[in-house]
Amino acid sequence: MEMTQRASEFDPYPVAPQPVREGPLAALLEWQAMAEGAYSANTLRAQKADGAIFQTFCEARGEAYLPADPKTVRAFIEDRVKAGKKPATIKRYVATISRVHTAAGLLNPCSSEAVRLGLKKMGRETSARQDQAPP
Repeated sequence: MEMTQRASEFDPYPVAPQPVREGPLAALLEWQAMAEGAYSANTLRAQKADGAIFQTFCEARGEAYLPADPKTVRAFIEDRVKAGKKPATIKRYVATISRVHTAAGLLNPCSSEAVRLGLKKMGRETSARQDQAPP
């Protein structure tokens, strides 16, 4: 009787997890590899941080962040306004959410009317002028 080799919790050499080869996450990882060199390290770092902020917001509400519902993105915009974030920062968050969905091959929730109106509302509720950085 021949024993087949399989991993168990007692196996000193467990089978390494296989990379995701299909679906939105795979498309996102492929985009990430292609984006190296196309964006500065600071831009990629900011996008990663922005994505983590949105993911944390969604998980706290028990909602999916990939793909995100347009109403979730709008709620995120409203939450960030209440948190005192500047309009330029919030627009960067939305641009990151948009780019992630596009890169993952998903419908872009940021192109919806709900998000567009959320950004427009933000513009009316917040100061139009932004402080310049000191020279």
